[in-house]
Amino acid sequence: MAQAPLVLIVDDDQALRDLIREILIDVGYRAVTAANGSIGLATFRSAEPDLVLLDVAMPVMDGLTFLRRRSDEACRPTVPVIVMSAENRELETRQLGAQQFVAKPFDLEDILNVVERWLRPVTL
Repeated sequence: MAQAPLVLIVDDDQALRDLIREILIDVGYRAVTAANGSIGLATFRSAEPDLVLLDVAMPVMDGLTFLRRRSDEACRPTVPVIVMSAENRELETRQLGAQQFVAKPFDLEDILNVVERWLRPVTL
């Protein structure tokens, strides 16, 4: 039996990170978290997630730098990155390779719908 898809949540807001992680686990996904882009990029390389939920404004390394470095280092470019931010950076994040933008604040159901859209199971 195949493992459930793994979602990497990169956000400096620990409460939000933990909440999204718990909800994803409750509905059957696996999830790992990172508090900034630097930790997120290292986790991306080691954990090999199937999807990334990425904040923009974070200390140490922001989400835009994460996207640039991921692209520069050819880190699995087929993995979808969904940007979550209160800043309206949709155009910029899409130019850097993000597949979708979700404006904060958002309903957790919206995040679940986005994750399910990108990780829809393949049935044979």
